[in-house]
Amino acid sequence: MSLFFVSLPTVFFIANIMLANNTCDLEQDIVNHRYTLPFYIGKKQAVRLFNVLVYLSYVVIVVAVLLGLLHPVLLLLLGTIIPMRKNLALYNDKQVKSETFVIAIKNIVLFSSSEVVLLAVSLLFK
Repeated sequence: MSLFFVSLPTVFFIANIMLANNTCDLEQDIVNHRYTLPFYIGKKQAVRLFNVLVYLSYVVIVVAVLLGLLHPVLLLLLGTIIPMRKNLALYNDKQVKSETFVIAIKNIVLFSSSEVVLLAVSLLFK
């Protein structure tokens, strides 16, 4: 069960990479008759979903700690919210592949690398 909670944020961030790609390419995709999720829900909702998935990743970790599935040291992951919010603000302002798509990559690296380090640290407490 704890594996599910550890993995779910990564699933969300991978989904965000695909979502960012499709959102940045929306106009071109429409011209080429490629109908992706941002086409169906709209660019504004796609950007909102991008943000929700990021914050849900933090919620998953907090819930796992509260359920006793992960060590409380993983709550230090909440410290990454500050740089994550800055990344989200940049992405929310514009969705241009050459300028802001990289934010989705930065987000997964920031969250996942921090999570891995904290999981390793949590092993020291067992």
